[in-house]
Amino acid sequence: MRNQQGLAAGTLVTTPEGDKKIEDVVTGDFVLGGAGEGVTQFFPVAKIEKADFHGSLLEINADCGRKLHLTKEHICFGHLARDNFGQNSVALSAYENYYAESKYPLHSVNGENYDDLDRAEDAAWRLSNARGGLKIERIAFFDWDERLDFRFMCGNQLKVNNGVPFVRFENGYRRIESSRITSIRDYEYKGYIFSLNIPVARNFAANGILIHDSKPLLN
Repeated sequence: MRNQQGLAAGTLVTTPEGDKKIEDVVTGDFVLGGAGEGVTQFFPVAKIEKADFHGSLLEINADCGRKLHLTKEHICFGHLARDNFGQNSVALSAYENYYAESKYPLHSVNGENYDDLDRAEDAAWRLSNARGGLKIERIAFFDWDERLDFRFMCGNQLKVNNGVPFVRFENGYRRIESSRITSIRDYEYKGYIFSLNIPVARNFAANGILIHDSKPLLN
């Protein structure tokens, strides 16, 4: 199947009760994700995506000691050195701020704010079409201290030495930092793959590394 998003069985997600295998997550569970400004928060799962899979998965290792096992099409977040928005594009800045009053991430499209990423995506898509099909440039701002910009990209676009956002748990506190990819390899996998649909956040921590949820991007 083309454009299939998912993670291998055994991938751990973090719930308020502790880590849980992704195949054991049920609708209504709360899982950890990024909310902007370095903040993490638990968000409710609306749906679990499960599919039988036989093909090539990626193993992505990072220097924080975490790793991902996912399909090449799964949307991730990758930091590129000296990366900037291109000219003549629609700029979608996701998780730009943490909207504490409503406990929602705050996003913007060419400067207009939204507290729902789906609405921001729709606005970016409409603006892109109105301007002749301009490319939508998506940047996620998860880290407050360094204001690192993480591009939305498929797993097969990630490269060694790219940064990925991960959740560090230390002294009772969680914070989002960047970790460098040290290796990427393909391997054959036969079994079920899983992903989570999380409408409020559209991201979650898989083995501690933040990735996009199961919803595909508009373009």
